[in-house]
Amino acid sequence: MNDYGALEDDPQVEHNEMLVELEHPENGLFTTTGIPVKMSETPGDVRLHPPRPGEHTDEILAELDYDEAERTRLRDDGIVGGP
Repeated sequence: MNDYGALEDDPQVEHNEMLVELEHPENGLFTTTGIPVKMSETPGDVRLHPPRPGEHTDEILAELDYDEAERTRLRDDGIVGGP
């Protein structure tokens, strides 16, 4: 069993691309986990950084037909978050 320090140097972890580096727009370069399941015909890859809390709130509420005034009220009342 590996500890976190040994994990990065494990040959199997490297071979399976279980750790990948991504650029976050605010926090810079960071390491995260890769795709655990490898499929030969439909391989996956990690392309996007994890969203900041509330980053997509407006988009989701707009898709649910909340108008701008209602989204603002929800944010102002602390019901939803957002950047």
